[in-house]
Amino acid sequence: FRRVLFRSKFSPVKNSQKPLTGLRIALDPGHVGGHIARTEERYIDLDINTKDGIQTVQFDEGTLAVATARILEKLLTSYGATVMLTKRSPGEAVHSVDFDTWYQLYPDKQTPKSTIFRTIYNPLDLKARAEKINAFNPHISLMIHYNGGDRDAHGKNIPTNKNYCLTFTDRKSTRLNSSHEWISRMPSSA
Repeated sequence: FRRVLFRSKFSPVKNSQKPLTGLRIALDPGHVGGHIARTEERYIDLDINTKDGIQTVQFDEGTLAVATARILEKLLTSYGATVMLTKRSPGEAVHSVDFDTWYQLYPDKQTPKSTIFRTIYNPLDLKARAEKINAFNPHISLMIHYNGGDRDAHGKNIPTNKNYCLTFTDRKSTRLNSSHEWISRMPSSA
């Protein structure tokens, strides 16, 4: 994790059970997850050896990111912080129209659905996430992002070095002007 520096006017409340009172923290769980995980190609199928043989474990990155955000929200609010999640549930996008409804109206059904999601819909959702964070005007934003792995030629998950867990930014650098700016701020590895 990177060290967080408070460059804004926030000062922790000393000798308090709620030292983060007055601190605004935006939590942004990455990916959409839930029922959209296969479309966005952000799911994990792992074969693990058990005493009963090989068992496949399945989960998706968006659901893991939302679960992490909800745990952090509970912890941070217990210390007095005001916390805003860009989304609260797996499968939930921040864009004003959910992907399933949006896709029904999209005219191009020849291009793979996953490509349309990644290249057209996801940038719209990233922009909506940035706008929601900017409107909240946080002291700190935490972008929670997991990448479970790359895939081999057979579609099985393999380890990756492209994993992002948390990215910390101060209030001044939290303002985002575009989804491309959002993506460019992600580190190449954590």
